[in-house]
Amino acid sequence: MSGLVRLGAWAAVIGLGLWLFGGFVLRAGGALSLAAGLLIAASTGSLAAAVVAALGGIAWLSGHWVFAVRNHCYRSPLARRVFLAALPLSFDPTRRWGLPTFHLSTADESHYRSRAKRDPLQRARTASAAVTPLARHG
Repeated sequence: MSGLVRLGAWAAVIGLGLWLFGGFVLRAGGALSLAAGLLIAASTGSLAAAVVAALGGIAWLSGHWVFAVRNHCYRSPLARRVFLAALPLSFDPTRRWGLPTFHLSTADESHYRSRAKRDPLQRARTASAAVTPLARHG
């Protein structure tokens, strides 16, 4: 029984460490592996160095995904573009994390935009509704 408790405690410590430091470690280690692998592969033509570079790129992207899961925004515009272009929407950790203030259909949107030109209070409401989580957190 104590072995099972020890295993559970180690799993909790490793999981907490990955959650707290995994994004940074994966991003930094992946970037270093990618750069070193590309330099070595370019100078020697080694297939093993090319594999290291590819694994470094995957680790770098994994670190950005862990960061996005934790913070609901991407750390790098390049990683954001790769994830939004290559993966299905269901894998995007930044989508639908906030609560919208109100929903505008396309018919209502033109009405609110035409009113916003005349009414400063409505202009502020329309502008705040158009802010997305990516625009807020950059």
